[in-house]
Amino acid sequence: MNRTKKEVSTKSKSKSINRKILYIIAIVIICTMVFGIPIIINELYKKNTGYVTLWGAKEVLSYYAVILGCLLNALISICIFRKTIQNTKNQILYEKEVDDKKKKWEKVEQIIDDTLKLLEPYQYILINIDISQPVQAMKEHDNLTAVIAKMITSVDWIKAYVTPEEYTLIEPFVNQLMQLIDKETGLCNEFCELCMKSINMQMLRNGKIASEETVSNKQREILERIKQVKKGFYDLQKTDYQTLLNCRRDVFLHIYKEISIEKDFILDL
Repeated sequence: MNRTKKEVSTKSKSKSINRKILYIIAIVIICTMVFGIPIIINELYKKNTGYVTLWGAKEVLSYYAVILGCLLNALISICIFRKTIQNTKNQILYEKEVDDKKKKWEKVEQIIDDTLKLLEPYQYILINIDISQPVQAMKEHDNLTAVIAKMITSVDWIKAYVTPEEYTLIEPFVNQLMQLIDKETGLCNEFCELCMKSINMQMLRNGKIASEETVSNKQREILERIKQVKKGFYDLQKTDYQTLLNCRRDVFLHIYKEISIEKDFILDL
């Protein structure tokens, strides 16, 4: 590990030194072309010896200035072209990053919506436990047990798709969600207990282990408790669940607004 870090550091220093050398060479070449060559031309024509030309120093310097201007324009065009390519590449990468972020949040939103559908209290109000039908009661018991397991693991699925930094955006919502899950799992567990009690009561009746009056009284207590549990679900629908829906709306409005701002920024690049 330390060796790798040293190698990376050495390579980085080597690149930095090479870059400095290139900059120095480039500066020397530019200074030579801009200042050195005109001076050399001037000095050659001052001596007025050797090969005699039909043009003077003035014409040569003008011709050299044109050539130098063309080279400069070409160099500027190349730099602009490279910069445009780099900006376009960065824009494409940034746009892909924003699109990936949006897809991630859409996936998180889908998991949350599925969880909210699972948590909708009204659906549990409609559960009809027939205390005279043990098979039906057992079926409801098994269904509710599966629902409780899904409720408990739903938050883990949400956390699996986001980073710790991204989680802070939905943390207030998740906290409310966990509170609702605790309340609903409590009611569902009570429903399960009532299902088992209704099954036991029916077995006592069928086996004539307890008197008819005792079984009837117990079943009335079970029915009354079922009504209270359903009222608990009704109250959650009107209070906690509605508050959670509003919180979900506000959280994702904020998230998608931030993504929209990032997309607008890309268009302005």
